[in-house]
Amino acid sequence: MRPRIECVGTVRVALSPEAALPLFTPEGERDWVEGWEPTYPAGAGAAPGPRELANAVGGSTGPTGARASTEVAARVREPAEVAARAREPAEVAARGREPERGLVFVVGKEGGASVWLVTRYDPAAGGASYVYVLPGHRAVLIDVDLAEADDGDGSLATVVYRMTSLAPKGDAFVRDFEEGFGNFLRGWEEDLRRYLGTLP
Repeated sequence: MRPRIECVGTVRVALSPEAALPLFTPEGERDWVEGWEPTYPAGAGAAPGPRELANAVGGSTGPTGARASTEVAARVREPAEVAARAREPAEVAARGREPERGLVFVVGKEGGASVWLVTRYDPAAGGASYVYVLPGHRAVLIDVDLAEADDGDGSLATVVYRMTSLAPKGDAFVRDFEEGFGNFLRGWEEDLRRYLGTLP
């Protein structure tokens, strides 16, 4: 039996839930996750048909333009500019950052690319869900749900990872991920704080 885990944690974001949710989308994460370069087999604005989904998972056409994190320079923006952009969810949506349910995107290079599927994006409820598969390694379901922090200081994102190894080479990764999940989310929080310019 391959290992299967479920990890739950929270991340504080110095924004309202409405303003924070677009940061947890394929395009929104470009701004604060170094090396995150999603590509869209069927384009960014439409749910894929069966042919596009088949090509994304196992066809001859691999992702293009994706770069490893070591090849990507960190994006530097003025804090005021960053905060203004993040606090304008309508503008974010206008730039096409609200993903449709069923949207497929690919992250990584051919041979080591993971295929992602948007299964939920609900701004009214403050939540989003994604499934991704790294063939021959692991399958993952991710839920992100935002709510106002009890102390009124921004919002808290509850993040749930459900991960299953698909092969022996994925077993150790899954176990290590579970052990390091707390540090993983602390890294998210630090990156978001830095991006939003709220670090002292």
